[in-house]
Amino acid sequence: GDAVWDSSTFTDNSATLRGGGIYAAQSTHTFASSTLDGNSSTERGGALYANTGAVVTMTDTTVRNSTAPRGAGLYLNGTGTAVTLNRGEVHGNTATVSGGGARLTDGTLTSTGTGWGVTSANSDDVYVNVVGPFDYQGVATFVCTSAGCTPPPQ
Repeated sequence: GDAVWDSSTFTDNSATLRGGGIYAAQSTHTFASSTLDGNSSTERGGALYANTGAVVTMTDTTVRNSTAPRGAGLYLNGTGTAVTLNRGEVHGNTATVSGGGARLTDGTLTSTGTGWGVTSANSDDVYVNVVGPFDYQGVATFVCTSAGCTPPPQ
């Protein structure tokens, strides 16, 4: 179901397949001043796995130190999936295959004034399936779809 997370902390959680910290599907999740730290998954979405129809908004929220083969911080998959980051931080996440900060298979990822790897680097910031990695390494505003990220990193 839908949820609002205000000043919440998700730390050291794990999942056998997807969504170590949070698994969201066909629901709306709003995070404010929250932290997802040290979560892991054996497959996808160490901190957050957003699946078909999930709408996630994170404001002043930090996603850090999470691990997964794909999309250690955030993994977006499925039609209608949308994740929006406002003034947060995504750093120190490690993917062994791709998408340390985030991996997008389908859906839309929007970053507004969010720090990507500023405090500690992600293994790569955003990986768009088939298109490849986009490494912003700083405070960035961009939109990613399955076609890639606009604007690309400078």
